[in-house]
Amino acid sequence: MPRQTIDVEAAEKAIRESLAKLREAERPGVRRNGGTKMDALVAAKDAIVQLMDEGYTAAQIADAIKSGNAGFGILPKTITQIAGKKQQPKTPKAPRKAKTMKTTTKATTTNEQPTNPGGFKLDSDEV
Repeated sequence: MPRQTIDVEAAEKAIRESLAKLREAERPGVRRNGGTKMDALVAAKDAIVQLMDEGYTAAQIADAIKSGNAGFGILPKTITQIAGKKQQPKTPKAPRKAKTMKTTTKATTTNEQPTNPGGFKLDSDEV
């Protein structure tokens, strides 16, 4: 199959016009149709924080987003990260008991004091 040939000058002119329109219409680095899920959640952060302040859990908020018109699901952990709040534990944990060490008692024996303070054995005639 032969290569398609085009008018290079006309194509160059069309490309330059398209790029000029891009420069006029959009800022560099901005996505055309929005962004990520995280971008959308950050945009709604104030509503998320308000719900959490009212006592709703991150799981409830995540379920509402999933079942609503947002078009995507999100983990409760992400909701907590967006809100910048730590989840309260469901039930308070009992404090840990301190570990106790078993003590062993050793039988002590009384050692007789040597009669010779130097520790060497004396003959019976020297005593």
